[in-house]
Amino acid sequence: LGEVGGVRAVKARATLEASLGVAVKQFRRLPEGRQTFPHSIEVNNEPYFGGEWRKRPYERKAYERIEEYVPAGAAADEGPVAGKLRTGKSGGCDGSGCQRNNLQVNKFFGGRIETDHPCLSRNTECDETCPCDPSICPNRRVHGGSVIDYGADLEERDVWGFDCYTRRNIEDAVIECGVFGAGVPIPSEKDKPARDLCGPEAIDRTAAFVDDVLMPAINANKTERPWDLRTTLDALIEGNDGPGVKEACRAIRDRIENSGLNYFRIHPKGCGVICVKEGGIEKATFVSRYLGEVYLSSRWFELQDAIKKFNPRQALNDFYNIVLERPKDDPAGYDVLFVDAAYKGAIASRISHSCVPNCEANVVSSNGKLSIAIYTSRHIKKGEELSFDYSCVTESLVEYREAICLCGKERCRGSFLSLADGSAYNDVMNTHHNFLHRNAILLKSCVEPVSAEDRNRLARFGFKSSLLGFRGGDLPDWVLKWLSYTLQYIEEEEKILPDSLVAKYPHIYRSLEQAKIEAQGVRDQRIQNLAITVDKVKLILLQQGEDTHPPLRPLTERERIDHLWTGRDSFARRFFRDKDFSSKLRQAANSEDPAARAGLSGVDALRKRLEDQSRWPASSEEARGLLAEMAAHLCTIDERRGCRSFKSVADLIKMTARAETLFTLNKYKSVVMPDIIKKKHIQYMDNSQSTTTLLKRLDNEDFVPGTGKKYNQTFLWGQLMYWFKQTIYEPNASLSADRRGTISLPDLESAVRTYTEKDRINLRKTLSESPHKMWKTGTIWSFRNPNKVYGSPWLEAALREPFREIQIEKDLQAIFS
Repeated sequence: LGEVGGVRAVKARATLEASLGVAVKQFRRLPEGRQTFPHSIEVNNEPYFGGEWRKRPYERKAYERIEEYVPAGAAADEGPVAGKLRTGKSGGCDGSGCQRNNLQVNKFFGGRIETDHPCLSRNTECDETCPCDPSICPNRRVHGGSVIDYGADLEERDVWGFDCYTRRNIEDAVIECGVFGAGVPIPSEKDKPARDLCGPEAIDRTAAFVDDVLMPAINANKTERPWDLRTTLDALIEGNDGPGVKEACRAIRDRIENSGLNYFRIHPKGCGVICVKEGGIEKATFVSRYLGEVYLSSRWFELQDAIKKFNPRQALNDFYNIVLERPKDDPAGYDVLFVDAAYKGAIASRISHSCVPNCEANVVSSNGKLSIAIYTSRHIKKGEELSFDYSCVTESLVEYREAICLCGKERCRGSFLSLADGSAYNDVMNTHHNFLHRNAILLKSCVEPVSAEDRNRLARFGFKSSLLGFRGGDLPDWVLKWLSYTLQYIEEEEKILPDSLVAKYPHIYRSLEQAKIEAQGVRDQRIQNLAITVDKVKLILLQQGEDTHPPLRPLTERERIDHLWTGRDSFARRFFRDKDFSSKLRQAANSEDPAARAGLSGVDALRKRLEDQSRWPASSEEARGLLAEMAAHLCTIDERRGCRSFKSVADLIKMTARAETLFTLNKYKSVVMPDIIKKKHIQYMDNSQSTTTLLKRLDNEDFVPGTGKKYNQTFLWGQLMYWFKQTIYEPNASLSADRRGTISLPDLESAVRTYTEKDRINLRKTLSESPHKMWKTGTIWSFRNPNKVYGSPWLEAALREPFREIQIEKDLQAIFS
């Protein structure tokens, strides 16, 4: 996601300004004994870290220093984790690029390294296949060790930062004093901010002062009040003779005195890493491996789900975890692991986030193993804090809003998280991969064979043995087919999304190229989520013994006939034995209208045919035809009598008659996994009194009782429906809601209730505009679905075109005519 940082910055800023701008304005209204503020503060709408101002460092979490990755999760996960950390990638350079002291890297971007070195350009270190001298080759540091002396060159210490709001106020104070411009004060006025008048050189010099002078000085502040910016400013005024430094510091200090310290908050960030090496650290220097406890992605989310269920008040957890994505060009292919360095790790795990970092994290193949390696992306000066972009993504708006970034950089995005549920992306998904499409794809995957084209598509995306391996072979064919279909959608989305973004969000995406970069980032996130879902599928299937059947099963022809007509609880039998419908038919029998009586005779003829086994339909098509005939008779009765006794049931019968494909659920065994939360995972949380008492009896590595996750019979179906979201604790519950009316038509018995013309018009409108959305609650319809048979006309449309917008106008015309 590194490539799309600029685009995400614009979107993050816009979202945070919208959600937090009101809070900032309310804060400015607080009485502080002043009538006016500088105009620049009045109009400052940058993201603001509100709430109680913490003025002391956070408690440092002790962690165990380790030299290698440690498999975590269940005991059975140790082998799979170790296998996924192995790589078949190797070196193979001719040694000519290995004679320099330092790596010659042009830039790091999106997890890739731009360099002329043939090994490093593939994110691979030199090894025994390379003729270069190991004692001087700079591309062997991940395996051989960093040139950095962790005790002498780097220092872990409490670090401080500020949000975009404070940064803006600092910069405006400096710009308006004119020290880095023409030397003449430039006050900001309405519609004439000083930063628009001073020229780009003054803006750049001001930014350099904040980044290179002020921020290091804040982290070097050894007073008892580092949160008070005035103490840092006083130290700079006293001891720094750099050009313009004293004048800039005095301008900021004057602004604080005139406006209040609350507008210049300095916040603790936790433990960070500072460069203390004389002369600093050169670009492209290997700093450290990001080590920690390694989880299979399924286990990681099982742990996160359990923690959130155990303590739902804990919205935003500490971010010591990072994703390790296996390279797609590895012989075993792509996969996803999670590294948690909260309790075991190396110095890299204490490096802070920055939206404009000086380090980069890259997955590197070294000596047959994969590692997350931290490299410097530019020269780092003495006193400067090391940082890299966490590139963390959340699906929680609560987490996103709480994750105010304190990196203090000029191009700060406002949040150190990116929000994954952006409506911009969902526009394409809602038309080309909505709930109906996803069920259609899964149903087709349960019956169609895997083709050579499917296998080629999987290989093209790097889906090979690491991800697809299962019990010594591959995952079941239905999983491979479903993966291929879903990857096909991801390919389609990447083509469609850029034009959609430019058309709907021109204020964010100002060019098609910018939108294409964003679409690539979306694709990468989709692929990661798909791989995580595959690992969850494996977890469920491994608990099922040898039975790895598909989650859905189409009804046989005989079963379809029984469901519609001949079965004991068939649709037709349920209609005729329902007392309310029988009562309405008896009332209609009093009609003297010939057409109405003819309709009644038609319904009665169908009833007699149902009782005569020799006249039962020979095919499901014939059974659907009989239902359509029944609906026509009921409509005639209502029309001739001028009433609405059968309007609702007639509409429902017509819907049922137009659902050709019917399917049911292949249930899996419900399983409860072993306890997964350990004391160390929750001991720093705001726990209840009973939990605190329990934790006192446990050691850090002891499991907390009752924290194993339960997977019920329909979990897998739900997970496959929401493969692009990983934070739904019970996807089967979301599935149960979303299938109301979409793939599960209403209960016949609910059609006896009052059904107004307005109800009918609203239903048709909803189906026309959003056939993929669940029917509204509070209507006449119920959805118990006692036979657990699914299908609808709208699903038929998705089965016909699984990657196109759903077209059902002909169906609606036939149903509601």
